[in-house]
Amino acid sequence: KSYKCVMLAGFLDVFFKIVSHAFSWVGAIVIFVAILIFINKKFALVYGVGFLFTICINFVIKTIINRPRPFEVNSDIINKLTTIGKSFPSGHMVSVTFIVMSLLALIHILKQKHNNGLFSKKWFNVLYYAFCCFCIILVAISRMYLGQHYVTDIIGGIVVAVLGFTITTIVYKKLEKNKV
Repeated sequence: KSYKCVMLAGFLDVFFKIVSHAFSWVGAIVIFVAILIFINKKFALVYGVGFLFTICINFVIKTIINRPRPFEVNSDIINKLTTIGKSFPSGHMVSVTFIVMSLLALIHILKQKHNNGLFSKKWFNVLYYAFCCFCIILVAISRMYLGQHYVTDIIGGIVVAVLGFTITTIVYKKLEKNKV
């Protein structure tokens, strides 16, 4: 029985490390570059810059708050990554939330341009929204499982991302309105 637990723990360690890396700022840059090249240049540029601005604001907040990571405070929590930086707010949650919200906004734009296409199908939208929510939940679990964040760090990261995304969306809409 303990062999199965060790195997499961080993699998979860690897799985959550992959999830954590896929939705880091590196994953976000790959997504925005792909959008830039293949889908919508203006969208990718505005939301890419908005993402970088939001990550910078998150870094400033982390520096000011200076909260240690859970494994630094509690020796019972195992650090399963080599990390630098502080805990609050979670940069990975900023990344995944901003990415997901950007992709949802892009789908909305594509739905308006291609009224009868795949993006207007109810089943597609339900699956897409469910997948996006699943990604956010999965990253949140991975960051806590790996000993990097508290629940409040996760919530803080989501709040920072939503604020950054909202500002970015306001800028994008003004640019679209003025056809810049």
